This record gives sequence, C-alpha cells and structure tokens, in this order.
Amino acid sequence: MCVGRKCRPNLYLVCEGRKCRPNLYLVCEGRKCRSNLYLVCEGRKCRSNLYLVCEGRKCRSNLYLVCEGRKCRSNLYLVCEGRKCRSNLYLVCEGRKCRSNLYLVCEGRKCRSNLYLVCEGRKCRSNLYLVCEGRKCRSNLYLVCEGRKCRSNLYLVCEGRKCRSNLYLVCEGRKCRSNLYLVCEGRKCRSNLYLVCEGRKCRSNLYLVCEGRKCRSNLYLVCEGRKCRSNLYLVCEGRKCRSNLYLVCEGRKCRSNLYLVCEGRKCRSNLYLVCEGRKCRSNLYLVCEGRYCRPNLYPECVGRKCRSNLYLVCERRKCRSNLYPECVGRKCRNLYLVCERRQCRSNLYEVCEGRKCRSTLYPVYVGR
Repeated sequence: MCVGRKCRPNLYLVCEGRKCRPNLYLVCEGRKCRSNLYLVCEGRKCRSNLYLVCEGRKCRSNLYLVCEGRKCRSNLYLVCEGRKCRSNLYLVCEGRKCRSNLYLVCEGRKCRSNLYLVCEGRKCRSNLYLVCEGRKCRSNLYLVCEGRKCRSNLYLVCEGRKCRSNLYLVCEGRKCRSNLYLVCEGRKCRSNLYLVCEGRKCRSNLYLVCEGRKCRSNLYLVCEGRKCRSNLYLVCEGRKCRSNLYLVCEGRKCRSNLYLVCEGRKCRSNLYLVCEGRKCRSNLYLVCEGRYCRPNLYPECVGRKCRSNLYLVCERRKCRSNLYPECVGRKCRNLYLVCERRQCRSNLYEVCEGRKCRSTLYPVYVGR
C-alpha cells in the first residue's frame, strides 16, 4: 500500500491516514488495537484464549490443565488428588507418592526400571540380553558363558575360558586377527577389502590400479603408465586433466557447463540467464528492456519501472494485492482484506459492523 513514494505492507493493516498497524487478528477500538489471535476480550482488556479456562476476567491456559477454582496445573498425563498433582507419564503411584513406571517393576512403594529387567524380590537388574544365575547376571549380548563367567560372543571364538572376537577372525590357536576381508598367509594377514595381492604383499584394490608395490585408486581413474588421475567426469589431455562435471573445455581451460552459455573462453551459467554479449542476468521470470532487467514473477511494468504483480491490482503506479480480489468500485476485498481506498483491514474470519471489525477466528466469549 503506497502513499506517494512511501509504501508499507498492507498485509492485514488497519490504517488511518498515514498511520497504520498490523491487524492480523486484531480487535480495535478507535486507534487502539491489540491482537485477538485466540483472544478473549472484555472492553479494552484481552487475554489469549489459546486453550484458556476463564473465570470472569481471570484466565489461564487449559492446555491439558486440571483446575480447581483459580488454581490450575498441567494435566499432561497428570494424576491428581485434590490440589496436588504430578505427571503420570508412565507413573505408578500410591497415594501421594509416585515414580516413573517407564518399564518399571514395582513392589509396594519401591520400583525400578524393568527395561528388560530380571528381578528377584526387590532386587532387579537389566536383562537386556542378560544371562543370570541367581542374583548374578551379566549381559548376554552375544555372550558365551561358562558357569558364572561370561564374555561377549559377538563373533567370538573361544577356547575354554579364553575368547576373542571372531568378527571375521582368522585364528591359529589362541592367536586371532580379524578376517574382515582378510587375506592371510600363516599368522600374517591383511585386509582384502578389494585387495590385490602378490605373495605376502597386498594392497586394497578398491578400484585400484597397481603396478608392483605401487597402487592408486582407479575409482574412475584414467592412467598412463604409473601416473593416474581420477576420471570422475574428467576431460584429459595427456597428463593434464580436469573434472568434466558439466565442463566445457577449450584446450587446457575449462569451466562448468552446468547450463553455461559461452563465448570463446568466457562462459557464464545460463541457468535461467538472459544474455547480451558478455552481459548476462538471471531470466528466472525476468522481463528485460535492453540491459535492464527485473524479475517478472508476475510483474506489472511501466517502462523500466516494474513491480511484482503477484496477485496485484494496480491503478497506474498504485497497486495492492489482488489475491482473491472481490472489488466493487474502489472497494476491494483481497487476501481477506476489506479496503476502502487506501485503508484496509483483514477480513480473515472477520465479523464487521460498519467500519469496526474483529476476528472470528475461534473466538471464545465468556460472560462476566
């Protein structure tokens, strides 16, 4: 909304002459306004009624509230006795005493977490993969146990009481090593994760190109003899290479051609570009006149001067949003606005009496 060269957003504005204020869910009396976003108002006094419980002029949030008279407390999983409450989010309570019952095992007033618990009487322990004998327990997360002694059997290889992880292990007697992609000769092993081996010597062949003991990754490699370079979208001339990830190259000079427009060695991105010679600008919805351009995301233009007409209704140089406009003469209703000439107010869920309006967005009216 503009007055001469001065403009301000009229999104939910209530204006009197050059004075405006946002009326996004406003309740106004004369020049005084306040937000009525979930407001409950009595005269000039208002308060938010977002889940409010009100008695006369006094209100409080009832977002999961349990109230007695003027006293309230959150009842988000509450267990209450009279005015005393506590959260019952997984609570186990006896009288006024409570404790979390998030996987609890309780005996009388005593509780403990039963998240995979194994209990004997009042004594408990986590049975998350536990192996227990009487009151003694140990984790059985892949355990191998002998009597009361246990060890993790997460891929274990054991001899008697001695164990070691067999996560892809290769073992000889008590000595083991991981065989996670291992290539072994006797007690000597090396990872064979894509290994290329010659006798006892190995190297990873994860896309490797090797000559004797020298190897290099051939992950998209282009090699000449012992010299290699990644050919991940490479454009190469002899030993010199560069990435051709959308490259446009001339000799040794390259540039990305991700939507490039090039003239000789000079290039620029043509990702929605409009170019004249060496000068370019984004044409992402551009409207251009000569070298002058501006985004044309629905622009309304007069000569070189433009403004976005994204749902605009304009009269010469004066415009307003016409997002869903309903106009009768100079009186328009746009984006839930009710306008009379330069003065507008939001009619988003409004109930109006003459020029006075208020939001009906979930109003709660509480008598005195």
